[in-house]
Amino acid sequence: MGRVEPRPGLVGTGMGADPEKIRELQEEASRQERARRKKPKKPFRKVMREKQLKSEGYE
Repeated sequence: MGRVEPRPGLVGTGMGADPEKIRELQEEASRQERARRKKPKKPFRKVMREKQLKSEGYE
């Protein structure tokens, strides 16, 4: 048996909103937000190296 889709007449009323569809929309929104982030000013490797040197007393 196939998936049951909401009818176009129900769009916008909230009657066709099911938890699965809401979860899909939230996941897509978070993926798009992560894709739009700017590149960090420092690479992660450099940040960790500086932290290591600081903890060892070199800085």
